[in-house]
Amino acid sequence: MAYAALTSLRQTLESSQIEFPDHFGRICTHLLMEMYHLQKFLLENLSAGSEERRIGEAARRLEDVLESHERNQIQLQSEAVDGDDEISYPLTQSQDLALKVILEEIKLFIQTVKGIKKQLRKSSLTEEDEDATILSRIDHHHHDHFAGKKSTIFGLDEDMSNLKYMLLGDMSGLLLVPMYGMAGIGKTTLAKQIYGDPDIVSHFECRVFVSIGPKYRLREILLTILAQILNLGIDNTHVESEEELLSHLHSCLSGRRYLIVLDDVWDEKVWNMLSGCLPDDKMGSRIMLTSRIEGVALHISSDAGKIFHKMRFLNEEESWHLLRAKVFGEENLCPPQLEKAGRKIAENCQGLPLSIIAVAKHLSQFEKTQEYWQKVANEVHLVIGADKEVSKVLSLSYYYLPQHIKACFVYIGIFPHDYDISATKLIKLWCAEGFLESWRAWMSSEDIEHVESENFDMDSKNDFLLRDSTSEDFAMKCLEDLVSRNVVQVRERSSSGGIKACNVYSAFWHICIREAMEDKFFHVINSCANQDIERQRRLCIHKNALFGIKDVLKSMAAIKNAHSLLCTGPHHQYPVPISLGFGFLKVLDALTIRFFGFPNEVVKLVQLRYLAITYNGELPPSISNLQNLQYLIVHRYLNILSLGACGAYLPMEIWSMQELRHLQVMGSNLPCPTSEDALLPNLLTLLDVSVRTCTKKVLKRVPNLKRLGIRIELALDVESSCCYHLFDYLHDVKLELDDIEPSCCCNHREYFFQFESELDVPEPLCRFDHLKYLHKLESLKCYVVSPNLHLVGPTSPYPIFPPGLRKLTLSGTGFPWEYMSAIVELPNLEVLKLRCYAFRGPKWETEEEDFSALKFLLLEDTDLEDWYVDYESFPSLERLSLQHCYKLKEIPFEIGELPNLETIELVDCNPSLVASAKRIEEEQQSSGNDVLQVCVKSSADGRKRKS
Repeated sequence: MAYAALTSLRQTLESSQIEFPDHFGRICTHLLMEMYHLQKFLLENLSAGSEERRIGEAARRLEDVLESHERNQIQLQSEAVDGDDEISYPLTQSQDLALKVILEEIKLFIQTVKGIKKQLRKSSLTEEDEDATILSRIDHHHHDHFAGKKSTIFGLDEDMSNLKYMLLGDMSGLLLVPMYGMAGIGKTTLAKQIYGDPDIVSHFECRVFVSIGPKYRLREILLTILAQILNLGIDNTHVESEEELLSHLHSCLSGRRYLIVLDDVWDEKVWNMLSGCLPDDKMGSRIMLTSRIEGVALHISSDAGKIFHKMRFLNEEESWHLLRAKVFGEENLCPPQLEKAGRKIAENCQGLPLSIIAVAKHLSQFEKTQEYWQKVANEVHLVIGADKEVSKVLSLSYYYLPQHIKACFVYIGIFPHDYDISATKLIKLWCAEGFLESWRAWMSSEDIEHVESENFDMDSKNDFLLRDSTSEDFAMKCLEDLVSRNVVQVRERSSSGGIKACNVYSAFWHICIREAMEDKFFHVINSCANQDIERQRRLCIHKNALFGIKDVLKSMAAIKNAHSLLCTGPHHQYPVPISLGFGFLKVLDALTIRFFGFPNEVVKLVQLRYLAITYNGELPPSISNLQNLQYLIVHRYLNILSLGACGAYLPMEIWSMQELRHLQVMGSNLPCPTSEDALLPNLLTLLDVSVRTCTKKVLKRVPNLKRLGIRIELALDVESSCCYHLFDYLHDVKLELDDIEPSCCCNHREYFFQFESELDVPEPLCRFDHLKYLHKLESLKCYVVSPNLHLVGPTSPYPIFPPGLRKLTLSGTGFPWEYMSAIVELPNLEVLKLRCYAFRGPKWETEEEDFSALKFLLLEDTDLEDWYVDYESFPSLERLSLQHCYKLKEIPFEIGELPNLETIELVDCNPSLVASAKRIEEEQQSSGNDVLQVCVKSSADGRKRKS
């Protein structure tokens, strides 16, 4: 992962606060050029073997030297500021000495990489031989792990039937059928089964099956195809050029009905090269290709009528049948005492045939006892991870990842096995670690063209590469690329269709751990014995209780250069001693550990970029020492608002933390800045703040904010306290109540509403007018914690929302449905979630052309009874979710006529509402609409029933 190390070094060098003398300019430029050429070489070459590891080690060594000097410089300057003028001379002297050390280290780095480049040039001369070795290995790989036994397809009958239907259909023109899915899912097995099917054999006059692989030569592919057509051996000394071979192939296929299977395709270029020589004589010829990369298959299918076949994982019953057949044979029965454990084993293989076969092979080699099978059921992922055949097949998916996402993939191993990972958290960690950056900031236009030529599987990649995107945007694209390559799986989609939660398949998780160990990329502390961890870059711990063991703390204390400490296991409710003596720390994720007091060691970690802890107290002003901090997340262990309490403010020094991009301190608020120059220009996300923060003075100083979460907490111990706190909110947000007697506000609910009406000002739940200063705001969430809707119903004018909103979530606000007019015309709104009586009243009517861009609508916990929809409203709606709508009688008939509607989801709803949804589905199916699906769920038992 040398590419990631070079990227991190370059970011450290560019963001460094070290004041280099003028004569350093030339050598720093030389350094950047050497790094540039190295990264370019790594982009062009998948792996440089041991030399790549040397590059990574050299880059990390230089980065440590730079960061060490910067850290010492900051600490010395801090001591000088504290008032001791006598240290000024030693400070200057130490700086001069440190700069000499840095200069020598830069020269050593340049000298080292020059030597590595010479070695790489020599090794590139043998590249063709290595490519041939890879081709040979892939071409001769077989998927039957039981020699002498006939391979049988399990669970693929429907897939085979669908593919045969497409191949044998009446369409006379040339048809391309891409098939894609994860490595080991059975693509090649199915393709071979179809290729040899009697119906296929008799239908096509000419059949060809050729394996492509990640490294291929067009000449060899053409010779292989011609040899099968002409029944000749492959002659690598053939004198014809590629152009002549293409012409020869075209003439051989002309006038014939042919089937060509291109197996294991890794990029669309091979299809682009072959498509021109494949004649379409309207004779029903077919091309079928398989790929483990979704983006490749979909790109090729878009050029051929958008026809494709996605391979699915086996279900639990199919998995059990395959496991049983491989262990006992197709005719032998499993002993009854082993069936329960056997089914659990099959389930834990996650439906991947390759994994099931590997585990079956393992079981066949040991005594078939109930105790041993139960042990295997609890350790299936260890069996899969230790299987050499599984590793051989899946490692190719990692080996041929683009350089810029290899580190991102391996990094996922910091999370425990089979752990569902928040996509937004993963992206923040990637960005804080320094793995990624916008291509625009680093590559020239020629280099961008080069990246595009390297099969960068992204939709509209030209637009993406050239537009002004954030590092988080780019990181999300990289995550989507990993999903497209079927090495990461999506566990949950967001309401907008993006990735909300993800993880890696069991077999890939072990590849992450193996690669991390070899590169010293991270180390998992999982026991008292942690040897050879002194040089580890990152430490992660899956069991927080290990912090209470002295040997663990002792081994951690021996690590000098750790840049990350990640506690990714379950939440630990009791405080544990945690070692924070890592001077180079950039990432501290201790959200699953409870701190009773603020860990003062944190404010000494001046290079920290990501800080996440659980702590109930206030942040100290010294938090501003962390001038490099980009992500600050503080959760509360218990979130109880006592009677008369009000939310705490962050220290005023927070306004000096210019690098902040994400700020989430639950229960705290941004203070109103006292300086006119106060600004947080890089802040993109501000979450869990109260309405007090939504003032003009505050919001105008976060001009680039994209996500805002407003949290309104009311102490509801007694009815009068609710009135008291609402007045408190009004005081802080809008009103000057110095002349109002507070005592009169606590006596009667009626007085509150009378006062509000007389002043004709909106109460806090409607304080959205200041949001107009957030011109880039895309997502807004406003929710009332434990609302008492009898007390907070608004009587104010319509709220004003920023026109650029794409996502809006409201909960407990109690608006009347008439206020919806402030939302319906938002031109970019795609997601609308209304929870917990966000709007109140028995009747809601939508008019013509309302919600023109809305794709997702959620109504949850509402007293709505009658909903009327115009035929021309919701023209873009794709998903409708109704949850706990006990009073809503039916879904408007017009909903079923929406042109883009795909799903109606109902959770714990009125039976008459469910019946109306089923009627809509039946009517749409009868009219030929098979897209619309109605899903009925019960939160009580978690079971989903499809109507």
